[in-house]
Amino acid sequence: MNQDFTERRQHHRIYLRAYAFNRQAMLRKDGEIFRLGLVDISMGGARFTISAGHATSLFSIGDLVMCSIPGLDDRGALQDLRCEVRWVDAGQLGVRFVPELSVSTADLQQILTV
Repeated sequence: MNQDFTERRQHHRIYLRAYAFNRQAMLRKDGEIFRLGLVDISMGGARFTISAGHATSLFSIGDLVMCSIPGLDDRGALQDLRCEVRWVDAGQLGVRFVPELSVSTADLQQILTV
């Protein structure tokens, strides 16, 4: 069976690791705070790294979490964001922002890479 695995993302992603920006993020779930590495981000969502083997035991698809990226001069644009976990593997997870961010990709790039 031949399936077409075309790109499903609707927004351009900013790949922070590729530019050596090691941003951290905090995800809050059920009153617990988890510190994760921010791999990439777009207006629609983000991908995070977590200690190998722990993501699948801590997060499940459909979980609602709050995300903040500390240490930014962002006027609150990337703080206390409602998110839904969309996928999880052993060392990474992806979330969808609910609602999408109201800043442009260019603004995200400026905020995160300064």
